[in-house]
Amino acid sequence: MDQITFRHDTVLSDVHMLLPNAHHLMTRLNNVGQPVFVSKFKILSYGDWHDYNHPGKGIKEADEYHDQREDEEQCTKTNQGKYGEISGEGNVEPFLDEDGDLNITHRPRKNPTEGSGRDMACPIILRQSNPILEREENMDDEVDKCFKDIIRIEHTMATPLEDVGKQVWRGAFLLADFILSKPTVFRGATVLELGAGTGLTSIIMSTLAKTVYCTDVGEDLLSMCKRNVTLNRHMMETSGGEVRVRHLDWLQHDLCTDADVEFSWTEEDVADMYNNTSFIIAADVCYDDDLTDGLFRTLYRLCSNFPHTCTIFITIEKRINFSLQHMDVSCEAYDHFSHCLSKLQDLVDGRCSFSVEHLPSNFSQFLLYERIEQLVLPEETLDDARTLGRVFSQVNPTTCLLDPIPTLFFKTLYGFFEEQLLYMVNCSLQTGVFPASFKTAVVKPLLKKSSLDPNILNNYRPVSNLPFLSKILEKIVFNQVNDFLNKNNILERHQSGFRMNHSTETALSKILNDIRCNLDNHKLTVLILLDLTAAFDTVDHCILLDRLRHLVGLSGTAFNWFISYLTDQHFFVSWDACSSGTHEIKCGVPQGSILGPTLFNLYMLPLRDIIRRHGISFHSYADDTQLYIAVSPDETGPIDALFNCILDIKSWMAAQPGQNRGLSHWS
Repeated sequence: MDQITFRHDTVLSDVHMLLPNAHHLMTRLNNVGQPVFVSKFKILSYGDWHDYNHPGKGIKEADEYHDQREDEEQCTKTNQGKYGEISGEGNVEPFLDEDGDLNITHRPRKNPTEGSGRDMACPIILRQSNPILEREENMDDEVDKCFKDIIRIEHTMATPLEDVGKQVWRGAFLLADFILSKPTVFRGATVLELGAGTGLTSIIMSTLAKTVYCTDVGEDLLSMCKRNVTLNRHMMETSGGEVRVRHLDWLQHDLCTDADVEFSWTEEDVADMYNNTSFIIAADVCYDDDLTDGLFRTLYRLCSNFPHTCTIFITIEKRINFSLQHMDVSCEAYDHFSHCLSKLQDLVDGRCSFSVEHLPSNFSQFLLYERIEQLVLPEETLDDARTLGRVFSQVNPTTCLLDPIPTLFFKTLYGFFEEQLLYMVNCSLQTGVFPASFKTAVVKPLLKKSSLDPNILNNYRPVSNLPFLSKILEKIVFNQVNDFLNKNNILERHQSGFRMNHSTETALSKILNDIRCNLDNHKLTVLILLDLTAAFDTVDHCILLDRLRHLVGLSGTAFNWFISYLTDQHFFVSWDACSSGTHEIKCGVPQGSILGPTLFNLYMLPLRDIIRRHGISFHSYADDTQLYIAVSPDETGPIDALFNCILDIKSWMAAQPGQNRGLSHWS
């Protein structure tokens, strides 16, 4: 009865693979004739978690929990002392029953309800699921109510791919751990779970949340899910949480509201779900590309109708294969999931927008399972060796005083350090930390023009010379940020400074073309040239970070990386063989850095709104801005608008900390 016949398309349960020696009680057959097992999962306390949460111990302790037994050597000694004496000659006196037959003594066994939690195995006849059988089993459910940290889950072991929702998967365990580690986040919330399967994660969520909509498709699966909710209703008594099992098909546009259909939505459910859902969760739901497409369409449809912001948590295991049919090929389900995730993040249609953040899986473990590195919450793609090699070849091989070896020599040895460099870059991107050793710049005075007097200090531009590896990291971040800015059309289209396919020529061509068009229309052009002195040095870090968060839309690890990048920056001045002391940089972005020009362009983004508010034409190159209007000789309105625009720009500049000293240089 415990033997399972595997077909070529069979998918084996995580529970069966991870706990091969554990006891899983086969209780009944479901409506489609599949054997249904019951497994118990213990929620660990923080003290228990400390004992279990060590690499490599997950399976071992899980097996011990499910299959605890007495020490056999100790039992043997006990039996010998109690039931038979060994004489000096080594003869054992046999025990005989009243008929003279040999009486074989069995070692005593504990009552199954007292010891390890292992149920007594008895011959049973499997029956199809029916209400009478479920009522008979309710008596067994009362036993588990005494143990509020025990979850009982009915599930199958091996199914075709389309029925994997009836099994228990590691992604559900990981998501359950995340929920239990963030009690204040989910307490009292309304939560929607997509592809709930056996309902394990919804049950865990109900210990904190107010209402959980546990959704999936298929009457048999939803019945199993409802059964599991009933089995674990004792888990919800303290919090007062409620789990509502509902039908939600990702391939259908509308929710099922037919009252004659089991697990349909009521009008109250629909209103509550749309108005109050603050979290959507899903675990290991991507194993078929069509379903993955349906999942993301459903997420977009739901979120675009929510009147508020909603946070989505998805756990997924990056699998090599799912069934015996795929043993010799690589399953591309995760790649397709990542592609859909990227498309959702890049979507800009005015209805809603999505941002994606990878959450590290270093939170506490409350359930016994093997937390492998392939278990992830959605993450943005990090750089691979090919990308790193391309960037390495593009960055100018200039050597800084802080570099331990000459850059040209280091580049010849790149192949020996590629793996370590890639690890360093990805650690920085994943943790949101810019290395402290990269935060010191060597400033060298550079004469702005060869014709200027070298004895006048104002004729010099302070150029920062940075460690070579810091420029590698900056270049990689610059490429990612630049792609994001271009895809989302965040940069000002009339800014030609420090942008690909833009230059002083594009700025000059645009302005000259507009002037000539004005002449063709028999109008004059009034042109005002604005320039900000020491522009890069006047950037306030707090304001820049505010721009990055609210105008650009950075958040999470990406935003933390820029906080780290701008914090605790230092410099010292080097002139010939002399060097100054080290000083902290409290404002400004380093000239000579790769990210500096882009950050300055983002810092100046509000300027465009001020100019457009007055209806003035303009074009910029970095900190140089040209304002111009077309005017007839007898018109005064455009001149007044231009004058008012300049006054507003001056007021805006005065409100930026650190830039007051540069106002007098606007001309």
